[in-house]
Amino acid sequence: MRGAVLDLKIDSGRIAALVQGTRRAPYEVEIDIKPLDKEVWIQLVKTCEGEIESLSELLEGKFPKALEEIFTAKGRGLFPAPKEIAFHCSCPDYAMMCKHVAAVLYGIGTRLDENPLLFFLLRNVDVDELISKAISQKSETLLKKSRKKSERVIASDDISSLFGIEMEAPSLPEDNPDKKAAAQDKDTVAQDNNTDFEQKILNYCMTPRTREELADKFGFATPSYFRKMYLSPLVDAGKIKMTLPDKPKSKFQKYYS
Repeated sequence: MRGAVLDLKIDSGRIAALVQGTRRAPYEVEIDIKPLDKEVWIQLVKTCEGEIESLSELLEGKFPKALEEIFTAKGRGLFPAPKEIAFHCSCPDYAMMCKHVAAVLYGIGTRLDENPLLFFLLRNVDVDELISKAISQKSETLLKKSRKKSERVIASDDISSLFGIEMEAPSLPEDNPDKKAAAQDKDTVAQDNNTDFEQKILNYCMTPRTREELADKFGFATPSYFRKMYLSPLVDAGKIKMTLPDKPKSKFQKYYS
């Protein structure tokens, strides 16, 4: 059957196909697509930060309407510009785009409708990287917002000047267990305040450990205090890694060196 695409393979930056023409042997068609520009990819990842639900649809094999404009934007999306595409066919037709190439493009369109993730393969980018970075960036944004003090909260000094009264600093009861635990942890810090302490943590984390295991190992009563004072700085310095980097406060989180 003339014009029938007998074989179609989509790979990273390249499409190879066999198309039946007038002769017995099928024509060989190759389409080369340049990799997506690194800066464009970085911007795409940043733009998709707030589109987590739509990205989930993409993983299910659907092309989300919400991402259509993002991915098809001229010069800023996944779709390649004409200068980024090169066609080649073994037929004697000297036209830049012969009917055999056109048949292959139609077949590619059908494949992309069935599996939009092939578009990422064609542009030589990793959709998993897009998902993980988008989730990570969204989490970081939420964390930054949570650390900012709300403007609706009135500070103690402001309350004092507003009502003409003197505000006492809140204090914990002497028998408060949290206060005792914090005091115990400070004592532990004083005892282990030396350069070897960091190395002890790294050595112990050669096997993945929970923050509870680490706190217990080094005599800290509050795991959250140990994580804040020691684990977080080591993670930021790249000396310790997390098994669940996207969920730093997960109860299933473990740390390893």
